[in-house]
Amino acid sequence: MSVKDDIKLEEYRSLLEEHRKNRSFLFERPLTILGLVAAAMSYLFYRSDVEFDVGLFVLAGLMTILCFNLWFTGNRLHSDARIVAYMQLVHEGDPLVKWIGWENSLRDYRKWMFLDNSPVTPLNKLSPLKGFMYPATWWLHSIFVFIILAVALIKGYPTIVDLHSVLVAGGNLDYDLVLAGVGVGFNFIAALFFSISAFGSLRPSNLNASIELEREIWIRVFDKNGLNVTDEPAS
Repeated sequence: MSVKDDIKLEEYRSLLEEHRKNRSFLFERPLTILGLVAAAMSYLFYRSDVEFDVGLFVLAGLMTILCFNLWFTGNRLHSDARIVAYMQLVHEGDPLVKWIGWENSLRDYRKWMFLDNSPVTPLNKLSPLKGFMYPATWWLHSIFVFIILAVALIKGYPTIVDLHSVLVAGGNLDYDLVLAGVGVGFNFIAALFFSISAFGSLRPSNLNASIELEREIWIRVFDKNGLNVTDEPAS
């Protein structure tokens, strides 16, 4: 085995290990975060000594954490799909492209995304890769956010009514009342950001064919650089 073959084999092993780590991030890490959020919600619910307005800000913070966690998970899914598609084309079976190394290929990939970035449609439209882990994670995040928002609205409804009454009557605003109103508003904003992300680019139906999509992007990248791609659409 030549030095080049040794390097190529080591690259494949490294990418395979990264793929395995990404798989754990797609389910184990989000579940851990959800568990911590559930524990924090239980603490707020059962502790009567926690200030009401402080609790509203904490709930908004928990929703923000869930939004970031779902974004991080979706980003990991994209990254993992990019690695899997590369391994399929370069390392596994009969290689379809010339090997120039992962870092060089990734550099070309980023150049193509920045300079070209033309619309890409997966070749294999009829059989998107539907996994269980991400949809389950997506649903758990959505349910948790819905519960947090419901709690914030139920707890904050009297505050909204009192704040509206004071504003209509032209009375003096109490500091605690204003703070609680701002807390309710932050919960609305956090829920809005989550909804835009979760039901937009991070929706499971948009990520089902992520590997096929990344495969098509890699094919265009390699083809642009004259690496003799020969790939046929699935029938």
